[in-house]
Amino acid sequence: MLYWMLPNTNVKGCISHKIFIRPDAAKCGETTLLPTVQLESTWKDVVSGADVCWEWVQIRLASSSALLLAAIDTNLSS
Repeated sequence: MLYWMLPNTNVKGCISHKIFIRPDAAKCGETTLLPTVQLESTWKDVVSGADVCWEWVQIRLASSSALLLAAIDTNLSS
């Protein structure tokens, strides 16, 4: 956080800032940061309270857990 105060009015404020470094240096000149996966909610999702993002995460966690358990089972039975 950068804190500042206006000299004549003594109004105080702050500015949040952070520098992000892209893992792919070839894309440093790009002015936008796009998601790898675009998730969109429909009006039906909003009305029903469905969280499209959280559901996506849960599906990925479940499949990752299944793969991990299969790998452990394979190693234990060897």
